[in-house]
Amino acid sequence: NSPEQFEILFQKIVEKVNKRVVIVFDNIDRVQGDTAIKILSTIKTFLDPKNIAGLTFIIPCDSDAINNQIKSFYKDKANNFDPSEYLRKLFNVIIWMPEFIEADLHAFIKKIVEDTGEVKELLRQDDVTFVIGSAFSNNPREIKQFINNLISALVLASKTEVWDRIKDNVPYLAKILVLKQKYPAAYQRLKDKWYDPENILEDNDKDKHELKGFREFMLKTLPIQVENAKPFIYFKEPSISDSLYDSSGLTVALVNA
Repeated sequence: NSPEQFEILFQKIVEKVNKRVVIVFDNIDRVQGDTAIKILSTIKTFLDPKNIAGLTFIIPCDSDAINNQIKSFYKDKANNFDPSEYLRKLFNVIIWMPEFIEADLHAFIKKIVEDTGEVKELLRQDDVTFVIGSAFSNNPREIKQFINNLISALVLASKTEVWDRIKDNVPYLAKILVLKQKYPAAYQRLKDKWYDPENILEDNDKDKHELKGFREFMLKTLPIQVENAKPFIYFKEPSISDSLYDSSGLTVALVNA
């Protein structure tokens, strides 16, 4: 059960495989810093047989996240520790993935939308693509998750009294869901100021880590707005609205009076 026994056994297994072996360690940048360091050290020490051809380890990770984890782990052990130097010693090759440009990002979003079945007719809108791209510019995994969440919200909304209103403004529903998923503090503000949904920015937002990127997102998506966000938040109208003409506009007017 010792590490040395594991190393010997691992080499014997790999030697019996007559094909190239590729082993991928994913999500290392998502674990606690000390755990990430231990995993990386184990890979380098015990899982890197020097005399075995055709064995490749791939460790996809967010370079900023893994650098911060390494720096945090070693901050009390060495002054002026350079995490990038640590990584250079660990990896034989580092491949930097190019960031999405806007055109590529929008094409990626549209490709995912095309695979969503019948609901794609509601999602095939440039403004929907624009909202998603503005919120998740560098994270394909988050984009996929968000589109799934948006589809779930649409299915739920389709069973409610405000469905006609929501299906005619899917981009705004997407905007609401971005706030709920990525900026929950701002979403709480929106619930309080549903009658003035574009006026939820505060001067000190840029200093709050949990609201990083929020101001930029709101300014970029300013053209996508409604007067009354309540139906998009709660999927329901006030009960009195059924008997009133332009009840949404009247409600907003009364609140702002």
